[in-house]
Amino acid sequence: MMLVWWTCLLFFIHAHVVVAQVVINEIADKGSGTACSGEDWIELYNRGDTEVSLAGFILHDDKGPEDSDAFVFNNDANVSAAISSILPKTFLVLCCNGDGISSPAFKIGGDDSITLRDGSPGVEVDSSGVLSDVGEFDRTYARSNVKSTGREFVQTMTPTPGSENVITVPPTKDYQAQNTEGSTFFGMDDRGDRVSDSFDVVVDLHAQVDASEWTYLRSNPYEETYIPVNEFKVVSSKGTFVLPSPGRMRPRGQSTLFIAICMNEEAVPFKLDFQSVNATQTLFGMETAYLRTHLGDESHMQEFIMHRMLARFGLPHLRTRHVRFHVNGEQLGFYTFMEAPDQEYVMSRNFDYTFNKDQSALYKVKTLSVGCGNKQEFRKELYVTSTGPYSFERGNHRNEVIIKRDWGNCIEDFFRRISSERRSVAQSFFDAGFESVNDCGEFLLDKKLIDRDIGSKDFDAPMKNFIDSHISDGGKCLDKQCSSKKQISDDIDIDNWLKNFAVYAVVAAQDSPMGNGNNYFLAAAGDSTIGSPKWKMVPYDHNNDATDAGAMLCDPVCALKDLTDWSVIRPTCRGLSTNPLVGPLLIDPQLHARYLSFVKEFVQNVYTNETLWNELKEHSEAIRSVANNSPDSTTYGTGDTSRLFKWMKTRSIKVLEQLDLWDNGNFPKHASIESIDACATTTDKVYFSDKCTSPDGLGGYDCCANIWWGEPQTCAIGYKVKPLDEVCW
Repeated sequence: MMLVWWTCLLFFIHAHVVVAQVVINEIADKGSGTACSGEDWIELYNRGDTEVSLAGFILHDDKGPEDSDAFVFNNDANVSAAISSILPKTFLVLCCNGDGISSPAFKIGGDDSITLRDGSPGVEVDSSGVLSDVGEFDRTYARSNVKSTGREFVQTMTPTPGSENVITVPPTKDYQAQNTEGSTFFGMDDRGDRVSDSFDVVVDLHAQVDASEWTYLRSNPYEETYIPVNEFKVVSSKGTFVLPSPGRMRPRGQSTLFIAICMNEEAVPFKLDFQSVNATQTLFGMETAYLRTHLGDESHMQEFIMHRMLARFGLPHLRTRHVRFHVNGEQLGFYTFMEAPDQEYVMSRNFDYTFNKDQSALYKVKTLSVGCGNKQEFRKELYVTSTGPYSFERGNHRNEVIIKRDWGNCIEDFFRRISSERRSVAQSFFDAGFESVNDCGEFLLDKKLIDRDIGSKDFDAPMKNFIDSHISDGGKCLDKQCSSKKQISDDIDIDNWLKNFAVYAVVAAQDSPMGNGNNYFLAAAGDSTIGSPKWKMVPYDHNNDATDAGAMLCDPVCALKDLTDWSVIRPTCRGLSTNPLVGPLLIDPQLHARYLSFVKEFVQNVYTNETLWNELKEHSEAIRSVANNSPDSTTYGTGDTSRLFKWMKTRSIKVLEQLDLWDNGNFPKHASIESIDACATTTDKVYFSDKCTSPDGLGGYDCCANIWWGEPQTCAIGYKVKPLDEVCW
């Protein structure tokens, strides 16, 4: 009996000594150009002197060995012998995103842990530990000492799939130098001032792609999937700048993408990636960039203006310029070209070059994250069990956008699509096993509806708390004084938020945290620590600012008011207590006074700055003919800035008048702090045709259809449409 026991023990010890021979040796979480066609890969190494059978072994990411995408090795005759065992002193490279039979099906997240388990006893054989989320294409995590039993992984610039590791430590990035590379291209410095010797006002940006790839993208733009770009180049009077390595591009957008497709417009918004093949390649310092169409912006100038103003006001900003974009030699349209915000050098510039990627983070708050846990939408009995994929996720499962070539019908379809995608978010919530509004933080981060684009995973825990306390439906104010929400002041950079509120208020931006809770990032940087982040607001996407269309995202009645009278005293869509991000701050008298001081400072020093105005008007004159002659001018307009500049001038005068009324105690109550009406204006007038009166006493409120939907036969109340007996207006 003793002999049998010792025999079993020796066998068990021998088996695990053999198992311990196999280690995870190298991980390419962003792929490389030397293996797996650029896909992610994992390399195993047998450092022992005997062959090890891998049958039953499990390789998995953070989702664990029970996840459906966990890769189980097999010695079945139908499977290549290369993954049934591993010979001594041999490397085995496994390409990810495969079929799950001959290669792993999972992709490697930037902060995943890759683990190898012995399938029989289920014990851990080896693990990478948590990756540091600083991966780049052609940079891998390599075991620095293959003989060691520890998790000694370092990043190397020399991928070696199938051979011994070579450690080439990446150089420390000089963010300031990288930022400076783009100064003349964008024609502005870090303070928003014009730079001498800048590029032309409009340059030509070219992308050369394979005809078949381009045909597929044009036929399936709503998938938002990448295609390779063989060559990027910029042509201007300064010469031709050609990037030496290929890159990639994909459609990117929400309303700007959907409505463009519905209108059968070929000029859709894009995201450009210049580093997908060469990790060191940039275009004038940029690793990635956006091409923004001018949907909702007849001036074609709003992004250009807003980010220069943000820079002058000392707020986080993105640099923009105007380009003609060509694909395979054919001009697609006239675009605003913009830095992507999720770049380390942009983050560093915005926070005085104090950025440390291990002690900072940047989260994008996406539209569909708003209202997570809402009692009406997040009711489990409304849904049946599903496995996805979900309509809010990118990919070829998305329903095709129907081409209608009619603004009103396209906008109506867009809101139907958003409503459907919101329902799919709730469906995904319950499918993932979540039950309570208190699960929203974990759910939104897991589904990347609030997405960490830069920084340490350690910030996820405080971000979950912030979501549950302030962004999810559980973060609503419970009374008119938002007394349950006062602690938000402890979690944020108050001056950063109040200054952003001041800018949003002056330009009457409702496609923002002031209105629908959209279009901003949250950053932890500078004085933030993982234990106590001071979340800072990083604004982006201003195509709807200072227009009726933007205000209508608050309520259709806004289209019937003079928006230059929008109250800066209560600048939110409705009452302050209805906005869990803005209300708790502006209800506080001291913070409200500080906010108003920022409003005054912004108007006097930035919004009416004569030098800036002259530069902006000069720029608008230079782009007008280019916009007018662009093939997308029928859809996006001709670059007419007359209305925008007139609005800005009138608005600046009225804001200062409002501040005087407030200081003298004469501010009208209907637009003051206590107001709960939609789009509170100081005049409190609604302009409508006397032919249209509605039985609910709103007097013409339901006759705004020809402004919003584009069809005078239909009227919008909220997002519902009903027929009218007579044509209004």
